[in-house]
Amino acid sequence: MRISHAGLDPFAFRTEVAARIDKVVPHDTYWFPTVDPATLLVTGAVVRNIPEWAAPYFFENEFLRPDYNKFTDLVADPSHVNSLFEATGGDLVRSERYRGLLADLGLGDDLRMALIDGSACWGYLCFHRERTSVGFSADDTSFLKPLVRHLASGLRTALLRGGVPEGNPGEPGVLLIADDLSIVGVDAAAHRWLDELEGGWSTDEGLPDSVCAAVARLWAIERSDAPEVLPPPSARARTRAGRWLTFRVSRLSGGPPGGRMAVVMEPGGTVDIAPLIVEAYGLSVREREVAMLVLHGYSTKQISAQLHISENTVQDHMKAIFDKTGVRSRRDLVAQLSIRHYAPRDAFGSYSPRSRETFETHGAWYYDDTTPNDRIEPA
Repeated sequence: MRISHAGLDPFAFRTEVAARIDKVVPHDTYWFPTVDPATLLVTGAVVRNIPEWAAPYFFENEFLRPDYNKFTDLVADPSHVNSLFEATGGDLVRSERYRGLLADLGLGDDLRMALIDGSACWGYLCFHRERTSVGFSADDTSFLKPLVRHLASGLRTALLRGGVPEGNPGEPGVLLIADDLSIVGVDAAAHRWLDELEGGWSTDEGLPDSVCAAVARLWAIERSDAPEVLPPPSARARTRAGRWLTFRVSRLSGGPPGGRMAVVMEPGGTVDIAPLIVEAYGLSVREREVAMLVLHGYSTKQISAQLHISENTVQDHMKAIFDKTGVRSRRDLVAQLSIRHYAPRDAFGSYSPRSRETFETHGAWYYDDTTPNDRIEPA
């Protein structure tokens, strides 16, 4: 719980959490990814002792095959924690994940957690033990259940640490892959984005977990009888450098037998990232609505009319938003929710004219200092 409020960056936080849990719930391997709460897709992972080639199978199992303790099922489960041993009644062979991969890796039981804070999932955590070890016990799961909210809160707040680095945020990039997940082509911009993901990337490695997860979601949509109910194959991720990246997977028409897919990666814009930042500050649903309207330049009177609430209620929500985000005015709120997470600062810690120019160029919102009453104007 102390680590969850220690202000660590996402990588350091997860590494330290896994090490401390190991003292109470020993494990031989772990997988600790962050996820986009809107689509539940993995955006990066801290991994120990799990080979890269195993990732495609894990995601195929998660999205396309029936099995026990899927992460999406644990998101909906009230406890959010369960072991494979418990779920199968002690018979691991009942699990396709165990038969198809874990046994070949020399692994036995796994214990999974969906890290939920409020109504949003910010990450998953999966521990494994070797086949020769005793499976996870009911005491192990009982110990971990009360930690779910604290670990989720730690991940959520870790996303807000630091600022955006100086320099051009980069151009959109495209990665072309075949249905067997072999790389058909990658342009220079996509290569730079992939290298900025957690753990880095090179062309002789397998696809990152985040890309594998999005591809598996696309496959699930293509094979579903009700594709409209599934979230899209897209996600928002924070890179190692502190930039926000959005990526989307789509099917290309025509081409050779077997098909090809395009993964488009580009700098995250306000429309994509602002809702995630607002949610990461722990705002309620109504507070998030008010904050987003402030970001779009609405006055108190306009917010009142838009949401059908009194102006006094709007002001009450604004006070709660200021308290949670640590600001004192609308001007500061926009800087905190938007500029801080998109535009680089100069050497003195303020937002330079060049930063503002970059910010405006990418279609965000900014303050016009000549307008009265802290009104926000669209760029």
